[in-house]
Amino acid sequence: MANFGWYICAALCCSLFFSSHSFLQKKGSTGILLISRQPRASITILMATKVPTNVKETISEMRKSIQAALQAKNSRMAVELPRGADFGMEKADDVKSATQYDGGVEKSDRELARLLVEMFQPLGESLVCTFPSDQQVKKAKSSWGDQYEGTIKTLTPKKTKGGKRRGKGGFAAAVKEAEGADAVGPLNGVLPPGTEVVLAVAPSQKDVQVLEKLANEVGMGCLIMIVNGRFWERKDVFQDDEQKQFFDQVFEPVFDIKLIAEPDGDGLLQVKAFGEDWVIAKKQTFGPPRVLAASAGPPGEAEVAAALEASAKLAAEGPLGGLVDGLSGMFGGGKK
Repeated sequence: MANFGWYICAALCCSLFFSSHSFLQKKGSTGILLISRQPRASITILMATKVPTNVKETISEMRKSIQAALQAKNSRMAVELPRGADFGMEKADDVKSATQYDGGVEKSDRELARLLVEMFQPLGESLVCTFPSDQQVKKAKSSWGDQYEGTIKTLTPKKTKGGKRRGKGGFAAAVKEAEGADAVGPLNGVLPPGTEVVLAVAPSQKDVQVLEKLANEVGMGCLIMIVNGRFWERKDVFQDDEQKQFFDQVFEPVFDIKLIAEPDGDGLLQVKAFGEDWVIAKKQTFGPPRVLAASAGPPGEAEVAAALEASAKLAAEGPLGGLVDGLSGMFGGGKK
């Protein structure tokens, strides 16, 4: 089975990739394209979590967070960025049909997957990236070309009449043990022998069933990462509450960004990095984002409401409200 040293090695190789790719060095970046407007939030105020303000910072913070998780030997991860976020890796013409019908969601998922694939590229054929449909698999293969050495496939296996399997030990052994236990068992042809990393992009409901069995059966030496699962907004993705609880407990959100909609504003950012609190922050006209609240666990409705109220108060004060009030107090402003 996989060696955790491979994961750490792959993580340390990330810095070379992110420092050398020109699309991350563009000037005048307008930041993440945040389209999803679903409420989420937090409670106490801690400054540990850095809130990214543009694409370059987002990718850099994601890389650091994943690297920290790998060094902690975490092998069940979830990474999620806002729906339709544009990383600038694919030309609009290359995915014209996709952006026309789904708002660029598939393109965004594919770009994020490509960033993650590059991080683990040293693993070569031991890396598997899955998509929920054959059409998306074809688009990824066409977009990534021959630079990717691993496997791109769907996660849900197709029924076959059988066939020979190669390899001994490791994942191949797990496949052999699973044979006959379930006529449509998820390990039957899902992953190639020797698979060390699985990136499951936007898994479907059927994919979720496979992921649960994989997470239980392949062992902790195989890294499984759910990419843009967005389970929180998909009410029917789990079979029951027990399965939902399994994914909540087993797959740790190592990097997560969502947008909280505001009635009269640009929205707040909810950010989670590995080993740090969930935070809610508001982008400011001047300076870094203002952290409004934070909590150890995912925020609830009450925390969201409190953060929105705090944001509305800041908006009413104006971009320099707090600074002006502070200076006024320091120099005796308003006193006669």
